[in-house]
Amino acid sequence: MELAFYNAVLTAISTDGRKYTYVNQLASSDANPAERSEWFRCACCPPNIMRTLAIIGGYLYSQPASTEASAKHIAVHLYSSSTLEFTASDHPSSLTQSTDWPWSGDVEFKLETSSKAVCISLRIPQWTSEWSVRHHGVDTRK
Repeated sequence: MELAFYNAVLTAISTDGRKYTYVNQLASSDANPAERSEWFRCACCPPNIMRTLAIIGGYLYSQPASTEASAKHIAVHLYSSSTLEFTASDHPSSLTQSTDWPWSGDVEFKLETSSKAVCISLRIPQWTSEWSVRHHGVDTRK
C-alpha cells in the first residue's frame, strides 16, 4: 500500500500541485523522460488524485467491529505521521503515529486513553524482511 501511494499517487502530482502526469515517474529515463502537464484533454488524474488525498484518513485507519461491545478495535493500514481521535468505552482517546517513513523505517505509536478496552492491529507489509514491536518494554520480533 505504501509503495503504491508514494511511488504512483504522490509522484503523479508536482510539488506545487499545478502539474500532473500519467507516466510513472520511476519509469522515466533520459530516452523517455516523464513530464508533467498543467492539464489534459481527458483530465481524470487531477480530480482522482485530489479525491484520493481527501480520503487518505480512511486508508490509514479503520475501526472494525469488536467482538466485545465495550472494546474498541483500531486497524492501522498505512504508516504516516498522523493522529486518530476516537471514543473507547465513552472515553475520548487518540492514537498518534510518528514516522519519517519512507526515509527511515521507524514508526512510533502513542495511545492516549483511560479505557482498558482498546485493541490495535498493525498491518505488517509483505515487502518487509524484519519488524519489531515494543510494548511496555517487551519486544516482539520477526
